Amino acid sequence: MAKRKLNSAPMTDEERGVPQETAQTFESYEEPRGGLVGHQMGHATNDILKKVMDGRVSVVMKTSQIEDTLGSDRKGNWVEDSEFRLLKENIAARGQTQPIRVRPMNPDWRPNRKNPTVIDGAAQFLLLSGRRRLRALQELGVDEVQAIIAPDMKSALDGHEDLTISDLEERYSENAIRQDLTPFERILSIGQIAVRLKHEEDATQAHIAERLGVAQPLVSVGVKCAQNADKALDWFGPKASMDMIRDLAPFLDKRETLAEAKVALAEKREKGRGTAAKRAQKTIPGGGTYKLERSGKKVSLTAKGVSIPPVKQEDFERELLDLIQRYQDG
Repeated sequence: MAKRKLNSAPMTDEERGVPQETAQTFESYEEPRGGLVGHQMGHATNDILKKVMDGRVSVVMKTSQIEDTLGSDRKGNWVEDSEFRLLKENIAARGQTQPIRVRPMNPDWRPNRKNPTVIDGAAQFLLLSGRRRLRALQELGVDEVQAIIAPDMKSALDGHEDLTISDLEERYSENAIRQDLTPFERILSIGQIAVRLKHEEDATQAHIAERLGVAQPLVSVGVKCAQNADKALDWFGPKASMDMIRDLAPFLDKRETLAEAKVALAEKREKGRGTAAKRAQKTIPGGGTYKLERSGKKVSLTAKGVSIPPVKQEDFERELLDLIQRYQDG
């Protein structure tokens, strides 16, 4: 083999004695060269690529690459809330510790195969969850954000998943798991999903409840709120309890104001109590009524207007006591 000076040009493959077919193989191979090491590096890169696609590895992208077309399931001016201010202060002090979740606007988008965690600046993404974190970073003047790519691209390409419904469920699920929604925000989010599923898949409320993992009555209340969203937002603020929403939501399309709805609810409850009391009271053949109330082992009996001749009233009382004693003894 020919000898070369230290500062001379690199030896050619022919000078090193490398066969021509091997040299051509090296030239056509685009991954890192280096035998086993290069092979291992290729596998490592593919593993990172898969993890990025599966949503298991976060990436960094510009905040300007993210569009928020879904809108928030938080209602009211949450940017002024003390919780948001605390989050912003925490990010300013510690940086972003939890990634947001996004989906590529172009379903054909794929990460760079050679460097999967470096995101092309021209790519655009749809925000799924992490709206407060993104807003906090923007207000702090930070132009980069850690993000997880939602792993639904493949199913979306295959046409097996409705992205709009999927995105709404993604947003609801993450916030519900973190218990990051007020009762009204949760109900309204359930209703938005239910309305879409009913319209696009003709899904029943029972199916929707099972899909979201909630009780069916919540779906019904959510639909009512979603169909009357402006009025519901006016009636139910951040402090509204779940019980209040469940009780008053049925009146959203029947009453104009919250005060009128509360009056209607009170009337309905009073009528219900009267009906229940009437059902509990039974007529005695020959005249009079009686009501029997049960509470565990205890029984209360009330009789009114029972017609008994005076000469038989003592016998009636004695026989009644005997009857009670017989049942108490078992």
